[in-house]
Amino acid sequence: MEMAAGSSAYISRDIVIENQYAFKEGEQVVIESITQNLQRPQYRYVVFSSILNKRFQLCETDLTVMQKPVQLAALDLGSARHLHTRPITKPCPYCKELILADAIMCNHCGSNIDTDSTTKGPKQRFRPYAIASGVLESTATFSYSH
Repeated sequence: MEMAAGSSAYISRDIVIENQYAFKEGEQVVIESITQNLQRPQYRYVVFSSILNKRFQLCETDLTVMQKPVQLAALDLGSARHLHTRPITKPCPYCKELILADAIMCNHCGSNIDTDSTTKGPKQRFRPYAIASGVLESTATFSYSH
């Protein structure tokens, strides 16, 4: 793909100039202009370093041109019908709280959502405070002597 002035590109490797990082690998830059460099003709792409706040001329191997994103509007509806979109969440059929679409059990009410199971519906919620109070009572009667 041809690099042109105004196009975006990624830096293909870390670039150090005068013992300082000028560009980091993967950094996105804009090619401001394409200027002839008589001393080093391969360095012709003018880009701005946000790290050093200076413009530099880079060569083609320093840059990777970004691919243009595919426009969904350009697809005709006939070819896009095969794309299947699934919802990420759905409401629990029992408590109506949002759960993951492929969940087999509700995190809120504990209901089994799996359609193949025989134990459907809301179940008794686990009450940790009842157990915790029993533990506290039993530890209160325990005495420790030296």
